[in-house]
Amino acid sequence: MVKNILINKTSCCFCMSLKVGAIVASAIWLLIALYGAVANFMYYSSSKNGDLNFYSSARWFSLFSAVLCTFLTGDVIFGFFVIFCANTAKMLKIYSCMAYFIAGGFFLLEVISLIVLFANKNSFISICVDTSVNKNNKTLDDANKICNSIYSYTMFMGIASAIIIIANSVFFLQVIRAYAKSQQDIEDSVIETKA
Repeated sequence: MVKNILINKTSCCFCMSLKVGAIVASAIWLLIALYGAVANFMYYSSSKNGDLNFYSSARWFSLFSAVLCTFLTGDVIFGFFVIFCANTAKMLKIYSCMAYFIAGGFFLLEVISLIVLFANKNSFISICVDTSVNKNNKTLDDANKICNSIYSYTMFMGIASAIIIIANSVFFLQVIRAYAKSQQDIEDSVIETKA
């Protein structure tokens, strides 16, 4: 296993305790999961069934994302319960195992969103061009240039956000695992002291 210089036995990021790090990591995960669930449920309920591939793919992906984010939200809420109420090594071990699912869920969401966007490039640009020509009175050539640049920017932002969310999820997973391990070490030392 690669040693992370930002996490040691008692602190993470050189400045905060592992418990605070686990709380911050869980809070960020909770915000991302809640936002994902609410935004995707809203998109799914407001979008109409269309004949275009992009709308159809995006609509079903938003339903999948909303359901998965709802489960991730529940997992993170369980993590808060463990950290604040049932702060035992056994419960933290369960939460650290669930953290793998949470990190994997965010990884899956980011990768699938990029696949949906990449696979439906032509539909995305076609919808954009139609809208630009019909509603904004752009020429076809101008609309193509604008829509291709919008698509490129969207892909760039999607890739950048995927990298940030995946990297943070892996780091948060390590923080939670380190906190669970430190609690296990504390409980083991207490048992050895009593024996």
